[in-house]
Amino acid sequence: METIIEERPWDTLRDLALAGDRRALEIPLEELPTSEAVRALLRLNPKDQQRLLTTLDPSDAAELIEEVPDHLAAEMVERLPAAEAASILQELQSDDQADLIGDIDTEGVEAILAEMAPEAAADVRRLVE
Repeated sequence: METIIEERPWDTLRDLALAGDRRALEIPLEELPTSEAVRALLRLNPKDQQRLLTTLDPSDAAELIEEVPDHLAAEMVERLPAAEAASILQELQSDDQADLIGDIDTEGVEAILAEMAPEAAADVRRLVE
Protein backbone atom coordinates (compact mmCIF):
# COMPACT_ATOMS: atom_id res chain seq x y z
CA MET A 1 0.00 0.00 0.00
CA GLU A 2 1.49 3.29 -1.04
CA THR A 3 0.75 6.39 0.97
CA ILE A 4 0.97 9.79 -0.61
CA ILE A 5 2.52 12.30 1.74
CA GLU A 6 1.01 15.68 1.15
CA GLU A 7 2.51 19.07 1.86
CA ARG A 8 1.12 18.83 5.38
CA PRO A 9 2.28 15.39 6.56
CA TRP A 10 0.81 16.00 10.02
CA ASP A 11 -2.65 15.82 8.40
CA THR A 12 -1.81 12.44 6.90
CA LEU A 13 -0.46 11.15 10.22
CA ARG A 14 -3.45 12.49 12.12
CA ASP A 15 -5.93 10.87 9.73
CA LEU A 16 -4.16 7.51 9.85
CA ALA A 17 -3.93 7.62 13.65
CA LEU A 18 -7.64 8.45 13.82
CA ALA A 19 -8.32 5.36 11.69
CA GLY A 20 -6.25 3.34 14.17
CA ASP A 21 -4.39 1.53 11.40
CA ARG A 22 -0.89 0.86 12.76
CA ARG A 23 0.45 -0.63 9.54
CA ALA A 24 -0.82 2.22 7.37
CA LEU A 25 0.63 4.75 9.83
CA GLU A 26 4.09 3.16 9.65
CA ILE A 27 4.34 3.72 5.88
CA PRO A 28 4.47 7.55 5.83
CA LEU A 29 6.69 7.55 8.90
CA GLU A 30 9.17 5.35 7.06
CA GLU A 31 9.00 7.63 4.01
CA LEU A 32 9.53 10.87 5.93
CA PRO A 33 12.99 11.97 7.04
CA THR A 34 13.18 11.75 10.85
CA SER A 35 13.26 15.52 11.25
CA GLU A 36 10.06 15.86 9.19
CA ALA A 37 8.32 13.09 11.13
CA VAL A 38 9.16 14.86 14.39
CA ARG A 39 8.03 18.19 12.94
CA ALA A 40 4.74 16.60 11.90
CA LEU A 41 4.27 15.07 15.37
CA LEU A 42 4.90 18.44 17.00
CA ARG A 43 2.34 20.12 14.71
CA LEU A 44 -0.41 17.85 16.02
CA ASN A 45 -2.55 18.87 18.97
CA PRO A 46 -1.90 16.96 22.22
CA LYS A 47 -4.83 14.59 21.74
CA ASP A 48 -3.69 13.67 18.21
CA GLN A 49 -0.11 13.25 19.43
CA GLN A 50 -1.38 10.82 22.03
CA ARG A 51 -3.48 8.95 19.46
CA LEU A 52 -0.51 8.68 17.09
CA LEU A 53 1.91 7.47 19.77
CA THR A 54 -0.52 4.88 21.09
CA THR A 55 -1.39 3.61 17.60
CA LEU A 56 2.24 3.02 16.72
CA ASP A 57 4.17 0.00 17.89
CA PRO A 58 6.01 1.06 21.09
CA SER A 59 9.41 0.72 19.39
CA ASP A 60 8.32 3.05 16.56
CA ALA A 61 6.85 5.50 19.06
CA ALA A 62 10.12 5.39 21.02
CA GLU A 63 12.10 6.21 17.87
CA LEU A 64 10.01 9.35 17.41
CA ILE A 65 10.15 10.33 21.08
CA GLU A 66 13.95 10.03 21.08
CA GLU A 67 14.14 12.84 18.53
CA VAL A 68 11.73 15.22 20.28
CA PRO A 69 13.27 17.81 22.65
CA ASP A 70 13.31 16.36 26.17
CA HIS A 71 10.79 18.69 27.79
CA LEU A 72 8.28 18.19 24.95
CA ALA A 73 8.84 14.43 24.94
CA ALA A 74 8.15 14.36 28.67
CA GLU A 75 4.90 16.28 28.18
CA MET A 76 3.79 13.84 25.49
CA VAL A 77 4.63 10.78 27.53
CA GLU A 78 2.96 12.21 30.65
CA ARG A 79 -0.32 12.53 28.74
CA LEU A 80 -0.29 8.86 27.72
CA PRO A 81 -1.95 6.13 29.75
CA ALA A 82 0.69 4.76 32.14
CA ALA A 83 0.76 1.33 30.46
CA GLU A 84 1.38 2.88 27.03
CA ALA A 85 4.04 5.21 28.43
CA ALA A 86 5.75 2.25 30.12
CA SER A 87 5.82 0.29 26.85
CA ILE A 88 7.46 3.20 25.05
CA LEU A 89 9.88 3.91 27.90
CA GLN A 90 11.09 0.32 27.85
CA GLU A 91 12.03 0.73 24.17
CA LEU A 92 14.25 3.76 24.79
CA GLN A 93 18.00 3.62 25.36
CA SER A 94 18.95 4.04 29.02
CA ASP A 95 20.27 7.61 28.60
CA ASP A 96 17.03 8.63 26.87
CA GLN A 97 15.04 6.90 29.63
CA ALA A 98 16.91 8.90 32.27
CA ASP A 99 16.39 12.19 30.41
CA LEU A 100 12.70 11.52 29.95
CA ILE A 101 12.02 10.33 33.50
CA GLY A 102 13.94 13.32 34.85
CA ASP A 103 11.45 15.67 33.16
CA ILE A 104 8.27 13.91 34.34
CA ASP A 105 6.70 14.70 37.70
CA THR A 106 7.14 12.15 40.49
CA GLU A 107 3.52 11.00 40.46
CA GLY A 108 3.67 10.38 36.71
CA VAL A 109 6.96 8.52 36.99
CA GLU A 110 5.59 6.23 39.70
CA ALA A 111 2.47 5.46 37.65
CA ILE A 112 4.61 4.56 34.63
CA LEU A 113 7.06 2.47 36.66
CA ALA A 114 4.17 0.60 38.28
CA GLU A 115 3.20 -0.64 34.80
CA MET A 116 6.69 -1.97 34.06
CA ALA A 117 8.14 -5.32 34.99
CA PRO A 118 9.77 -4.99 38.43
CA GLU A 119 13.29 -5.54 37.10
CA ALA A 120 12.87 -2.99 34.30
CA ALA A 121 11.37 -0.46 36.74
CA ALA A 122 14.30 -0.99 39.12
CA ASP A 123 16.74 -0.36 36.25
CA VAL A 124 15.00 2.93 35.41
CA ARG A 125 14.98 3.99 39.07
CA ARG A 126 18.74 3.41 39.24
CA LEU A 127 19.21 5.67 36.22
CA VAL A 128 17.71 8.67 37.97
CA GLU A 129 19.21 8.22 41.43
